[in-house]
Amino acid sequence: EVRLTENPASGQLERVSRGLRRNLGGQGSIATRQQVREAVTLLSTYDSFPWDDSSTGSFRIRNEVLHGGAHIWSGRDMTSSTSPDDPVFYAHHANVDGIWRPWQEDHGLNNYVPDQSAPQWLQFHRLADRMHTFFNHTVTPQNMLNVDSFYRYDTLSM
Repeated sequence: EVRLTENPASGQLERVSRGLRRNLGGQGSIATRQQVREAVTLLSTYDSFPWDDSSTGSFRIRNEVLHGGAHIWSGRDMTSSTSPDDPVFYAHHANVDGIWRPWQEDHGLNNYVPDQSAPQWLQFHRLADRMHTFFNHTVTPQNMLNVDSFYRYDTLSM
């Protein structure tokens, strides 16, 4: 199999001929049911200033921590910029979205921040900023707040 992978020494992508590499459970952790339940039910604020890791009382940051832990737990290819080469990447990101959906059901669809009044350094994260996509149309965070017209998740019992 020929793939692109990141060279840790140079940070550059290079072609390799090898199979998928993982180190399941070597480091990190997968979110527990209790951690997901707490993120969805206890954190009513989606995000807050200064919009970074210090916003610890926000759902977005808690969900990012849960998200990152699974990448680290999977290890090797899932910890680099080539993580989409691993099929588990897609199941994992569907789960991240699946955690966000019940949070929206509990706290509303209109809680996304930052809005357009946020500083320019938050470009591509604000509500009406165009996101980069492989498709030939404009997608913004606002377009994706209600995903029901695209897909539906099974209901999770919290």
